[in-house]
Amino acid sequence: MNYKNTADLNSKISILVITTLCSIPFVIIIMVPVLVSGIVESYNVSPQKAGFIASADMAGYTLGTFLSFLIMRKLSWRSLCTKALLLMALANGLSIICNDYYLIMAARLLSGLGAGTVTAILLATIGKMHDSDSAYGWWLVAQSIISGMCFYLFPSINQHYGIDGIFLLFSLLCITGLLFMGYVPSNRSQQATPHAPSKKAGNYKIAAWGMLALFLFECGLMAPYTYAELLGRAGGLSIDKTSLSLSLSMIGGILGGLIAAKLSTRYGRMLPILLGNAVLIISLLMLKLEQQTFYNYATAIFLLFGVWNCVLPYLLGILSDSDPSGSSLALGNGAIGIALVTGPFIAALLVGNNVNQQLTSQSYHPVLFFGMALLTAATICISPALYQFKKIYQSPLVR
Repeated sequence: MNYKNTADLNSKISILVITTLCSIPFVIIIMVPVLVSGIVESYNVSPQKAGFIASADMAGYTLGTFLSFLIMRKLSWRSLCTKALLLMALANGLSIICNDYYLIMAARLLSGLGAGTVTAILLATIGKMHDSDSAYGWWLVAQSIISGMCFYLFPSINQHYGIDGIFLLFSLLCITGLLFMGYVPSNRSQQATPHAPSKKAGNYKIAAWGMLALFLFECGLMAPYTYAELLGRAGGLSIDKTSLSLSLSMIGGILGGLIAAKLSTRYGRMLPILLGNAVLIISLLMLKLEQQTFYNYATAIFLLFGVWNCVLPYLLGILSDSDPSGSSLALGNGAIGIALVTGPFIAALLVGNNVNQQLTSQSYHPVLFFGMALLTAATICISPALYQFKKIYQSPLVR
């Protein structure tokens, strides 16, 4: 393939390709609820142990993020991204042939390592685009479309091939991504964004508050999301209805990403974050019902994923504007990675180790309350960062 050395990152095709490539690692993360459910059924382990496997995936993601932060200034971004996608494809292939619990954990750790590396590089690439808030929105749209198709296919794949079919699907997604490596810049200095708004030197107080808020936000959502499918099943819904609900939630994710992409910072960042977190807490309350109806469960999951995708670009936009070098974004991705490890891990501890015991909806209530508490804390933590922006840019609305 003839790779271009100077791709215009602000062209429509580059935005489309880069945001879609960046969605591939996150599709695996979004599919965690069915991954956990599939592991419980295929390997006859408790939901807690399945949650620990999900945590291993996320631990690799976090490690990949921090390793990328250390080496992405020295090595070719395109080369790193290519090797990381290859590692993901290989690790998901190994997950198919591994039958031991600890070997699967190791394979998921390697998959996460590649995923964290790919995401760190491509998020930094998106951060160099002219309108990064909008581009992050399109990134979430892309991952919602792909994830929606995967959720839709899950019942059929699970019925015929079990969890191995899901791992194969992940591997094929990574191999497909390798065909588009030519759009990834070779290094961080290759693409300047002359049309981008002027950014002052890195403000690390803003970055610190932003990363803390991002961690709390992602952890508070990832904990209940990990058990979203099992929670619906415990509430009396069939696997077909929970899978359909998760598939429909990707439409919410598309709408949420589109809203962020289209509105950008027209109404500032504080208003979308405040309203979004309030709706997210309401969606978690809706999941608290002991006997779920399809419509209540589907609406709650739809709101959860849709608003998640609407708020996240604004949190990433704060980090992008706080540090023009892209280092804060790489560390921000690390904060997401830590949250992705911590959320499922704490959720697994809260659920408990119940191998042969039928879990009820109440078994997952501590996880839902944990999520609500962290979303509240994230809203509080983001206020100092936005206040600093207001002082720097002298605009209470734009920032």
